[in-house]
Amino acid sequence: MIPYTFHPDADAELEEAALFYESRMAGLGRSFAAEVERTILCTAKIPTPSSSSRSPTSAGVPATGDGAASTPKARCRRRPATALKVALAFLACALIPATVAGEEGTAAHKEISHLLSRLGASGCQFNRNDSWYPPERAVEHLNTKYEYLARRNLVPTAEAFIERAASESSVSGKPYLVKCGDAPAVPSADWLRETLARYRGGAR
Repeated sequence: MIPYTFHPDADAELEEAALFYESRMAGLGRSFAAEVERTILCTAKIPTPSSSSRSPTSAGVPATGDGAASTPKARCRRRPATALKVALAFLACALIPATVAGEEGTAAHKEISHLLSRLGASGCQFNRNDSWYPPERAVEHLNTKYEYLARRNLVPTAEAFIERAASESSVSGKPYLVKCGDAPAVPSADWLRETLARYRGGAR
């Protein structure tokens, strides 16, 4: 298999796209992300010119019922229905206009801004998809998701922000983690809810 990595910008763009689809239909974002990953893995398995000089059958690759070799490239072409569904969903969602985001002076916006500010100044590490990031990167990532959802009026409260943007990856579904100093890592949702409770209680 050809090794591959995601550029951070591409990773962020993929998550934003998955978030968009998930906001339109439950499960659609995960399906989109899974289809992207499947396509990448299939592409990575396609033999390079230097490794494909032997015929598929001589390399031990079984033939299909009609005598054609079942190569990785052929197997990658066997799910057009799934790809078509994702493409059609994309077109359908693209035709739905975004709503206007709420005003920045709302109580929810102030609370969410406080949560992001506290995370950025915490010195805690942030885990996303099994990789650790400094708090500044975490704030940048979560703020991008927040702005996207806010433009569609999907974060009317701080609790909605935590649930929809700051609890787990929109691509993999893996929970975000926060690790402060030598303390054990905790789910970001727990950390943010505790921070929100302190803020509302006056312990700023």
